[in-house]
Amino acid sequence: MPGLFPSTDSIIANPVPIDSPTVNGRKYYTYTLQQDLRFAYPGTFKIPISYTNADIDACNNTETDTVVVVVKQGPVANFTFTNPVCLKDTMYFTGTPTTTGFTINNYLWNFDDATTQNTIDAKKLFLTAGPQNVRFRIFATNGCVGDTTKTVTINPSPIAKLGITATICQKDSALVTDTSSISSGSIANRYYSFGDGNSITQTAPFAQFYHHYTNPGTY
Repeated sequence: MPGLFPSTDSIIANPVPIDSPTVNGRKYYTYTLQQDLRFAYPGTFKIPISYTNADIDACNNTETDTVVVVVKQGPVANFTFTNPVCLKDTMYFTGTPTTTGFTINNYLWNFDDATTQNTIDAKKLFLTAGPQNVRFRIFATNGCVGDTTKTVTINPSPIAKLGITATICQKDSALVTDTSSISSGSIANRYYSFGDGNSITQTAPFAQFYHHYTNPGTY
C-alpha cells in the first residue's frame, strides 16, 4: 500500500486473540498485528484485511474488510539562532514550533555535551569550539512529537600575547612585540592601549613597533 511501511503483506497463521469480549450474546475476538507500521505522509489510509476460518460461510472461507487509519500532520519543531558566536559567548536559541492544531506541553533541547533544557527558548555557553549539534523536540498532549537537529559553529577565541620592554629610560622607546594566536581562522586587527592616553589599531600584516613614553612612571 503506497505510503505504508513495511511494504509487505503481514500474514498471521493461527493467531492468538488478545481479548474475547461477548457483546449481545455474541462472542468476538481481538487480534493484534505482529509488527509496527509507519506512515510516510498525512492522509486517510484504508488498509485491506482478510481473515480465513473454516466457519466462515464465504468463498475459500475468507472475508475481507478495511481498517481506516487517519494520519494527521504532527507538530513541527524549528528554531533560530544567531551565528557566528565566539567561544565563551552565550548563544541564544528561539524555539519557533508549528503546532498544526496540537497542544504542546513539553520541550526538550539536547546538546553535544549531554546537557538538556526544557523550555521553548534556550541559552547555552559552549566550552568547546567547532561544530555543535543542537536537537530541539516538542511534545504534544496526544503523544505526537516534532523533532529537528541543526548544527551551529562556535568560533575559537584568539589568545592575546603581548611582549614589551619592561624597563626603559624616559627618552627611550619600548619595543612592542605580539605573538597572539588563534586555532583556526586569522586575526584581522590588534588594538593596543598604552596606559598613557594613547592607543593604536593595527591591521594585518602585523609587525613589531616602538612606543615612546613622554613622562616617567608605571604604565
